[in-house]
Amino acid sequence: MKALLSAAMALICLYAWAQPNTFTSLSEMGIKGKVKTITHEKYESFKNKELNEVVIGRVPALNNFSIQFFNPDGLIEKQETYAADQFTEKKVLNHLDKYEYENGRLVYQLNGDVHGQRMCPGYLGIEYKYIYESDSVMLVLCPDPHYFHARYTYSKNEHTFERLYSDMKVHSTQKTRFDVYGRKLLFTELSSEGNPTSLTQWFYATENDPNPACLIKTDVKTPSNTICQYQYNPLNQLISGICREHSGKAEKTYSYQYEYNEQGDLISESYQENPGNHNRTKAYQFKYDHHGNWVEKKFFGSSGQTGNIHRRIITYWDK
Repeated sequence: MKALLSAAMALICLYAWAQPNTFTSLSEMGIKGKVKTITHEKYESFKNKELNEVVIGRVPALNNFSIQFFNPDGLIEKQETYAADQFTEKKVLNHLDKYEYENGRLVYQLNGDVHGQRMCPGYLGIEYKYIYESDSVMLVLCPDPHYFHARYTYSKNEHTFERLYSDMKVHSTQKTRFDVYGRKLLFTELSSEGNPTSLTQWFYATENDPNPACLIKTDVKTPSNTICQYQYNPLNQLISGICREHSGKAEKTYSYQYEYNEQGDLISESYQENPGNHNRTKAYQFKYDHHGNWVEKKFFGSSGQTGNIHRRIITYWDK
């Protein structure tokens, strides 16, 4: 059932692109230990040439932060997001998300707008209700008539996601087929009439490889075709890829490379696109606490300039 919920949360995409929180547990977030709260702060920074070091600038981002609250089972129960008031610069609650569970399963979620009603009068947020019709079928209902419902059906070899109108008629369908090892083989998007609009196929070098060596994506409507090849390190982390996109007479190639540190976090990524010779590189530096969770993440751009600095204050149930 956990696989059903996780897969469904990852696939659901509702009208106006509103979407429930993808991750609701510490294990899905990759957080270690019995975490009680995570406070996330985002700062802008710049490089002081005289001191030759990165310093934090006094900018509006200084007052923007969020706090996540977890129960002892590692499930998120609430997230509060604060921002600096544009007039007083004081911290005010801007967004409130709530989660409710029964027997470890998510049954209710609220994505609530608290302070933003100046821009959207009367808007209080989006509610989602999760109804488990069986161990393999889950409905996600949104009472707001402007948003779609969703139905997710899970079996060993196939996952089906249906976006539904308020009268429960099918708007569109997504199907993912798996092999006997649980690896993705085919992803198909279908219109309300059941006609394929896009296809994605995964291919593996051997039956023991958990990650695909090649991917082929076909857009029926465009039409276009994309072929990607991938390479991984011994820890099954993606380290490089190259994709060739064909659309009519035009062809575009883009490649990327990744590097990781001992903790498994991404520390370098580069991207190149042709034609056009678009190149981008990013680098990251981390600091960790005694549980191995990062508490500071610095970003560096293509020319070495500093970007945002993310800091996390993590508290644990076991101190």
